[in-house]
Amino acid sequence: MDYFGCGEVKKYTNKEACVYRIHSYKDLLQKILPLLSSIHLNTVKQFYVEPILKVWDIIQSKGIKSKEDLEKVVNLVYDMNRVNFFD
Repeated sequence: MDYFGCGEVKKYTNKEACVYRIHSYKDLLQKILPLLSSIHLNTVKQFYVEPILKVWDIIQSKGIKSKEDLEKVVNLVYDMNRVNFFD
């Protein structure tokens, strides 16, 4: 995709929806996460962005070097995945 210089857009033929995929961890870290940290999404997607940014901050600042660091990351991901907005 030219706008970000990475990733691809896939349009579903049977739905009115698209998916943006990034295949490179490097592109995710260097291009997409900095963008997401600089904007605020006015949708439920912001709920999913915040834990991702917290995990990224842990990894960037000191890495996952202890059991406590790993538990913090696992809990952030778990909390993000257990919420169902459509119940």
